[in-house]
Amino acid sequence: MFVKMTTGVLRSLFLSLNIVKGLGDPDRVRVAQAGVDLNTVLGVYDQILAKRKYLAGNDLSLVDLFHLPNGAALTIFGYAEMFKRYPNVDRWFAAS
Repeated sequence: MFVKMTTGVLRSLFLSLNIVKGLGDPDRVRVAQAGVDLNTVLGVYDQILAKRKYLAGNDLSLVDLFHLPNGAALTIFGYAEMFKRYPNVDRWFAAS
């Protein structure tokens, strides 16, 4: 779910920065909805991470590592504050 939500946000951000030329303006409604969806997923993750150190248990796994590229990209594009709203997600992302 995280990857699906972040991909929509990131795709629209790339387009809005004109990194990909010729594809038109980003769909602002889609970006906004992806942000809402991402908040929902982060809320669920925060609940999971309140009970364990990582998403799949108390040991780092591929599940956690799979989230790093999109999480890092969101941070670069100014979404770091979104992680701060979810203390367990913020801790998990910093530890991964």
